[in-house]
Amino acid sequence: MKILIVGDASSIFVKQYIEYVLLDGTNEIVLLQENPLFEGYREFYEKNKVQIEPLWNKKNSLIKKVPVVRSVLGTKLWCKYIKKKYGHFDLVHVHGVNRSRGNIGKNLRGICDKLIVSVWGDEIFRNSPETMEKHKAYYSCADRVTMATKAMVER
Repeated sequence: MKILIVGDASSIFVKQYIEYVLLDGTNEIVLLQENPLFEGYREFYEKNKVQIEPLWNKKNSLIKKVPVVRSVLGTKLWCKYIKKKYGHFDLVHVHGVNRSRGNIGKNLRGICDKLIVSVWGDEIFRNSPETMEKHKAYYSCADRVTMATKAMVER
């Protein structure tokens, strides 16, 4: 399977998901790098042939400095680049929804067989009702939404 992981590449949750669920020798894994990547994580990903795709590069570094523009236009441009470079994905998995990651999921919906959104909790328990309402669009375009606790589901 060709799989794109959208989340914090320096997160233990993302690393362990790749390590314990996806690394079986048959999957082609592409990982979005939003923020600086810790060296130990970079070494792990490189050793296991996980392809790292930085969200920000020289071409779109100016967009990165403007919050709303980076999460709407910046992610749209990045998705266009990913579509051109990789084509179709069997699975796109968004870990921890925020505006940028949600927009990436929505923008890539048309080039993947399955879209999974995993809720980490912050986006439910720490966000305002208005933000949660905006996030509904990200959840509704997913094939599956995963949550860790009953309290998250109830909220």
